Amino acid sequence: LGLGMDKAILYGKGSASHMPLGIVTRLAQTSQPEGYPANAPAWVDLHTSNIKKLNIASETGAAFFATLIENLGIAKDYYKQEGLFWVMNRKTHLKIMAKALAFNAEAALVANTTLMPIIGGTVVEFEDEEIQDNTIYGGFGGNYLLAERQGIEFASSDIPLFLQDQTVFKGTARYDGAPVIAEGFVAIGISGTNARPSVAPTFGVEPMMGTNPLTFTMPTDEDFPFNFDCA
Repeated sequence: LGLGMDKAILYGKGSASHMPLGIVTRLAQTSQPEGYPANAPAWVDLHTSNIKKLNIASETGAAFFATLIENLGIAKDYYKQEGLFWVMNRKTHLKIMAKALAFNAEAALVANTTLMPIIGGTVVEFEDEEIQDNTIYGGFGGNYLLAERQGIEFASSDIPLFLQDQTVFKGTARYDGAPVIAEGFVAIGISGTNARPSVAPTFGVEPMMGTNPLTFTMPTDEDFPFNFDCA
């Protein structure tokens, strides 16, 4: 349930789908959605200002962090400054740690493992399949409102797997939520190139990202060629 809630806070499609509205979903909106609350803060188009593609993966040290921190700083802090966080997968986290390595006064090679260097904020690791490499989502969590609509319920049954002596457990919960101040969040890609929007981000439906494909084909001694296709 905890993982499901975390995913909904990032990628949820909103109340029409009986889900919270995710941070990434909100940032990717290009027009004010139908049914936007009249008493909510004015809707602002953030799909270009708060979603950034940076080609800095090959940079090191100050050059890398100067650009990264400048763009992470797009997340506005003049509403609520509580709960600064940055979500990424482990591969991206390790890449940032490697670029932050430094020698301390005792000549030990160190890097902070839980906080984003310089700007601060807790680093939260998602599973690789839940977030793309070189992608960072985050901002000030105090600007996200999450409300429990229905209490958590757990149930179990051994009927489906009775013959295997196994029991199935199920947990259900209902939450509503949304980034009330969406300007407090940002989505950053640290290894990107400019291209027309061709593919949707993870769990998205609208094309927002380009591709940079690389393909090789070569003959083999089999009945079919060897094809290598990557992006």
